[in-house]
Amino acid sequence: MKINEVEAAVGVTKKNIRFYEEEGLISPRREPGNGYRSYSEADVERLRRIKLLRKLDVPLAEIRQMLEGECPLAEGMPRQLERLNPRRTDLDEAVNFCTLLQKEPVSLNELDVEQTLARLTAKEEQGVSFVNIEQTDRKAERVRGALVGAGLFTALMLFIMGIMVWASCVDPEEAPPLPLLVMTIQEGIDANGVLSEEARDRVEALLKTKFKPEFLNRLDETVLYTPLTRENIRSIMHLMIKRLTDRLQERRLNVVLTPEAEEYILDNGYDATYGARPLKRFIQRALETPIARLLIEQVVPDGSTIVADVNGDELAVHIESLIK
Repeated sequence: MKINEVEAAVGVTKKNIRFYEEEGLISPRREPGNGYRSYSEADVERLRRIKLLRKLDVPLAEIRQMLEGECPLAEGMPRQLERLNPRRTDLDEAVNFCTLLQKEPVSLNELDVEQTLARLTAKEEQGVSFVNIEQTDRKAERVRGALVGAGLFTALMLFIMGIMVWASCVDPEEAPPLPLLVMTIQEGIDANGVLSEEARDRVEALLKTKFKPEFLNRLDETVLYTPLTRENIRSIMHLMIKRLTDRLQERRLNVVLTPEAEEYILDNGYDATYGARPLKRFIQRALETPIARLLIEQVVPDGSTIVADVNGDELAVHIESLIK
């Protein structure tokens, strides 16, 4: 069977199927010649078993043991119940509070909110976890911000394209001056990101060879953009790590980089030509993915500190301590 057929038969996405293969949970045969994956009925049945256990939030490490017969259900399920019971306790507490509020003979405006919140806080201090409003509500805010940003960027690009088309059609003598940003250069910039006069002269000369004088005469100003420096990238990296930690605050997990890990990320994620985008992709691949696997495969207690350090030629993450 092809992967599309398996996706339809099992109800698991192709991305998940490939992930399970990367984790060694399934090993489909490769067709000779083209190397395409070919899934047998046994592979499909194995995927159904994986799907069942993952829907019950069983860690991948234990699923692997169960599939290989090293851990029977009679042993694995009690451990999973131990992991699920705290969540059930949290839900029960939320249900109890909702039931108590339902019985209150007052409206929300008349309710003693301060006293009720104090009771919630007391429960949280005892280990109960209610909804993390900072993470939940900010997630919706980030989505709205991304949509607005995408809309503004699209509008800006259409506006610039319209100006370029208009500039090519209007009589130069009748057209007013145009504001326009021009180009980014890589040479003639010192370590502090300062552009030399020689580099500016080269850009001006290059513009004159690419554009007609009538067009250049319409420009109010030529703005030269320089690449982000290594220290700029370092500041952006700190912001990305903070955002990653914020996403883990529901479980009070903290992400810490050793100095060696910071330099490793900068060495591999910094690109003067493409700016911060390679850094984001590198952090996702080299840091976020290992942390996700750590959370899936191991029982990570709430309040843990996840430390990223350099191990050989790659980043490695481990649990160092608990936040008291």
